Amino acid sequence: MLKKELKNVIIKKSNTTEFISPYSEKEKEAILNCLIDEKANIANEINIRLDSIDELDEKIELQLSRTSFYDLLTTNLSVNCNIQTTDKVKNLFTKDGQPKTIENLLSRNYLSNALAVSVLIQDKNGHYLFSKRNSKVAISPNITSVSVTGAVNDKDFEKQNPILSCVKRETYEELGLILTDEQINIKMIVAGEKKLQPVVLCDVIIQNDLTDIIKKANDNKKYLEENARLSIVLSGELLQFLKCNKMTEAAIEHRS
Repeated sequence: MLKKELKNVIIKKSNTTEFISPYSEKEKEAILNCLIDEKANIANEINIRLDSIDELDEKIELQLSRTSFYDLLTTNLSVNCNIQTTDKVKNLFTKDGQPKTIENLLSRNYLSNALAVSVLIQDKNGHYLFSKRNSKVAISPNITSVSVTGAVNDKDFEKQNPILSCVKRETYEELGLILTDEQINIKMIVAGEKKLQPVVLCDVIIQNDLTDIIKKANDNKKYLEENARLSIVLSGELLQFLKCNKMTEAAIEHRS
């Protein structure tokens, strides 16, 4: 797992991206036909690419630009898949070798590197909220994740801090919970060996009762589109819970 702590983050946005797809539109279509189930309703939405991370004095600057979900599917998420049509990106990745740092991963302009967030919610009593994804999602079906996950999108890109915007938007859409910027602790950025997507880990502490949040989520069509159920985990049971459930790579990293 590639990791980098994020402190004093500043955001720089660009209208042009450094990403250059190794595939023609026809080649992309062939890959997508192999990757996506015909019954799946997956739109090619705008994703936000993490172009680079630069350390400036005591601050860390993240440079962002626009890319697309299909670009993510045909690059980062295809490196470790077993279909022949993705040979171009696999060959480029093999030539460059396994990345040793986040910065090295981001330097590869043939990878979409679309940015996502992973949000772990904790209440004032030290109880954690975890969510299990359902079987209908294209990415990580039937896997247990943190409270909320989601991709930084075009609406977030227009905000001053797209990461905070994404956390607040996804948390409200899925759980009906309204967060302030001050409640969100941007912890670190990680990228798993399998998924190879940069993900910002965020911790949130709330005063709300987690049971009430679960009740709202169970009545929320937006939440149920991608998820099966929510679980409350006591702080003393966290490590055992992680061991006993199949977790996303990002979710496992939240324990540290």
